[in-house]
Amino acid sequence: MAAILLADIRLRVEGELDTVVLTVDDIPPVDADVELGRVLPATRDEPAVIVLHRLPIAQRCTDELDLADLIADVLADQAALLCGRDPDELRPR
Repeated sequence: MAAILLADIRLRVEGELDTVVLTVDDIPPVDADVELGRVLPATRDEPAVIVLHRLPIAQRCTDELDLADLIADVLADQAALLCGRDPDELRPR
């Protein structure tokens, strides 16, 4: 589901996120606040990474529709950080 939603976001930004990698971790790192997702910026050797935190996302949802909506929101927020756009213009419909 997350990969499909990110593909939709990528279509909206005309190549700006083509090299971004999507990963899913169960929980955020121990040293982080409870977060639903985060961005690891690109380095000279590695592409940028959007990380979704599966358990915190799933715990906030009551059904598949809630889950899809929340994943879309988190992806749009993180993608917006990478490409400098408003998350609302990136959210899959």
